[in-house]
Amino acid sequence: MAIGTTDEGPLTLFAALWNGQRWKVTKLPGKYSVLWGDGAAGPSLSCASATSCVAAGSHAVAPIHQPLNLVDLGLIWNGHTWRIDNPGGPGGVSTVSCASAGRCVAIGLPGTATLAKLWNGRTWKGIKTINP
Repeated sequence: MAIGTTDEGPLTLFAALWNGQRWKVTKLPGKYSVLWGDGAAGPSLSCASATSCVAAGSHAVAPIHQPLNLVDLGLIWNGHTWRIDNPGGPGGVSTVSCASAGRCVAIGLPGTATLAKLWNGRTWKGIKTINP
């Protein structure tokens, strides 16, 4: 599985599945633009297996002439389809890593404080962090 953004017009998120011979674009729910993950490259992706992937990142919601408001979004792959699962606030995750289908950690540095969220296979939960 690969996930990223197109560079035509406004950045648009897409995902593609490799079957060993060719890539197939997979449909993602919703549309997100402006900023994803670490820079504009798209959200971070981690797959524990062919039927379990989590993509996590922040997209920016910015009313005209207002500061950016980061909103986190998680995308969950079950081997057939993607679904949205909102990690909740505060926003700012930029990378995710999964040890298993029910054990993923998304982290970020949305300002001067660190941010961490745990995916347990059903829901997201904030994790207390330290700020050295």
